Amino acid sequence: MYRRRPTAGCLALAVLGLAVAGCCTATGTGGTGADGPFLYRHLERTTPRPLHIHAVRYDLRDRDYEVACVVATEDPDGDGPAETRLSHPEIVVSSRNLRVAVNTNPFGPVADAQGRKPRGYVHGWPADIMGLAIEDGVMRSARGGGCGCFWIDGQGHPVISYDEPPPDARQGVGGFNIVLREGAHTTKPTDGKNLAPRSAVGFDRDRRWLWIVVVDGRQPGYSEGVDLYELGEILLGLGCSEGLNLDGGGSSAIFFAETADAQARLLNRPSGLLTRPVPVLLGIRRRR
Repeated sequence: MYRRRPTAGCLALAVLGLAVAGCCTATGTGGTGADGPFLYRHLERTTPRPLHIHAVRYDLRDRDYEVACVVATEDPDGDGPAETRLSHPEIVVSSRNLRVAVNTNPFGPVADAQGRKPRGYVHGWPADIMGLAIEDGVMRSARGGGCGCFWIDGQGHPVISYDEPPPDARQGVGGFNIVLREGAHTTKPTDGKNLAPRSAVGFDRDRRWLWIVVVDGRQPGYSEGVDLYELGEILLGLGCSEGLNLDGGGSSAIFFAETADAQARLLNRPSGLLTRPVPVLLGIRRRR
């Protein structure tokens, strides 16, 4: 999704939450286990509206894998305005051998030599990454715009904050609103308004379990989306105390390989039915 400027209204987006107990129980298609430090759950809801929720849990104490910011391509223009090129997430997931991946940062398309920008989402188009992107200790995009960030610090601990990351942060991505802080909502219900597909990352109070979550939306009768308060409720129901709303809408996509020797597959159903090219993924890969 193209970047939206954050406003006070943006920070207050929310809706009547899902019951926490309901968020933890898979119905319909159910959830599936996985080997090693991973667990995948597919939660299907009928109230307050049809919803499909895909959630992958990762044990941060595991030593075989690691969390990584994965920028789609190298910087295409050096000191120019672009920081990467948009890429279909399937290509990045496959080429970088990611076990888990989700879209993260919003972006702005960079104009070509004639000053033109695409009207849609074009694979290979140069893009300005909006918000934090730290890839293997290299700052690919600086934090900005007052939106939330997720990073892994020098001790391997996850952090969600509006602050600048420390110099020892090795991996980091940007998003929009922080929806949970210390187990409490940061938004309020708004009676079912502003429903959308959502992507999120969260973790528990002990900073052991990392959850990567996508809620499908804009698909009447199948999955109609959630607001920020509901997104926080989903994360709470999974055991998170901290949660960040990432870029969403038609860009929301989550990938997971249930076994170490399998190819990661798209779990959710994007609102445009096909994935959109994006600039950055939050991934989990074999430790280097």
